[in-house]
Amino acid sequence: MMKDEAIRILETEGLAAALDYLDSDGFPTPAARIEEYHELMKHAYWQIKDLPMTIKIGQVGAAIGDALAESYPKQYYEIMSQVKAIQYDLASFTWPGWDEPDFSISAEQVRLGLQAAERNLQLAIDLKKPPLPRSRAYWMLAAQEIAARQYAQAKEHFAQAEQAARETDSAADQLLSRGFIQVAGLLADPDDQALVESLNEVKASLQGEEHGEFFIQQMDDALRVFG
Repeated sequence: MMKDEAIRILETEGLAAALDYLDSDGFPTPAARIEEYHELMKHAYWQIKDLPMTIKIGQVGAAIGDALAESYPKQYYEIMSQVKAIQYDLASFTWPGWDEPDFSISAEQVRLGLQAAERNLQLAIDLKKPPLPRSRAYWMLAAQEIAARQYAQAKEHFAQAEQAARETDSAADQLLSRGFIQVAGLLADPDDQALVESLNEVKASLQGEEHGEFFIQQMDDALRVFG
């Protein structure tokens, strides 16, 4: 598989050689080429645990995807869907709220993550993605906004994430976004007991939902990391 070859080159010859390999015409479609950048980016994050490398691969892949979408207009949706996936992960991987022990995220990387989250949301809207990806795009932007201490904007976008999630059958996603509205409020005003009570109600509703415990932990981690 081409992905395996790109990973082999990255690990044996380095980043520049891997990017040279991906900058070729040996892929079945332009979208498949951008997907390979995304796969290599995820490998750099999850296996190598190198955030600067992860960001570099994502930025290069997204830029090439933008250029290819102009050159292949009939494949615009497929190419830009891959660019969107890269932008989402760029935003996610640079969010301090996950509190990943292997990464120290700088203020500049958070800034880049906020930009990626904004682009991811715009692409979700432009490409008319289904409600759940749109909900998660709003959520990711709001999450980056709380990292930037933009609490009012975060509350607005978490509310839009909840609204989009209502169009799905995922009660957990609705509750996650609703809970993070309270998280953003508490980060702005930690002494608001009404928000504490509302957040506890959301957590109680998440008990028993698929991914519910993980979502509760996300809220607790965000309050601890950003508080």
